Amino acid sequence: MNFKFLGIAILVLVGVSCGNAASESTSDATASSSQPSAEPEPTTVDRTPTATAGPTATAEIVPSVEPTTAAVPAPTPAATKAQEPTASPAPSSLPSLTFGDSHSRSPGFGGEGWTVSIDEVRTIPVDFGDTPNCLAVIGTATLDSLNDGLTSSGFSFPEVVLIQNGIELESFSISCDSSSLESEGLTRAVGAEITQGTTIKWFATFEANAETYDIVAIEETIYTDG
Repeated sequence: MNFKFLGIAILVLVGVSCGNAASESTSDATASSSQPSAEPEPTTVDRTPTATAGPTATAEIVPSVEPTTAAVPAPTPAATKAQEPTASPAPSSLPSLTFGDSHSRSPGFGGEGWTVSIDEVRTIPVDFGDTPNCLAVIGTATLDSLNDGLTSSGFSFPEVVLIQNGIELESFSISCDSSSLESEGLTRAVGAEITQGTTIKWFATFEANAETYDIVAIEETIYTDG
């Protein structure tokens, strides 16, 4: 046997054997790579709808306000008003008569005595000036006694008094129109000059603030309208 050919054959067999082994290894690797890989377990997704939290309510912080007391303005002092005169009641101790009743006055100035009465009080026109009203006291008088001379002095007539709002009014006025009284034949009390025993209708005028009055009197004898 030719050992040369035998060696070559052995080498061929060994090569074939190694080639087969390599081929099988490659085939196994190819088979291993070609086999499908195990699919991963499907992941279960929880699709249950979750409640969506609503908007978080934000508490509004209200600053605390201390109660305040409104300042009450101090009362303004009222302006001092001039006190208006008030009517004063007639003293109960003085004699009082009704219009038309007469009384005697013992001799006074000049020794002349009178019997007098008040019959009414009326309003008369204002002649001029700022006088709001004029009042006239009307009455009857008789000269009872005369000390000397032929007539009364003109200033001996008993004083006629008219009080309004507690104030005695002036018994002689030049602002009042007395022409209507004079046309009726009345004589002004102040300045009356008559003989003893003569009876006259007399008047006295007063500037007044109103048509009303508190007291009308002759000296201290008060007269009232009924």
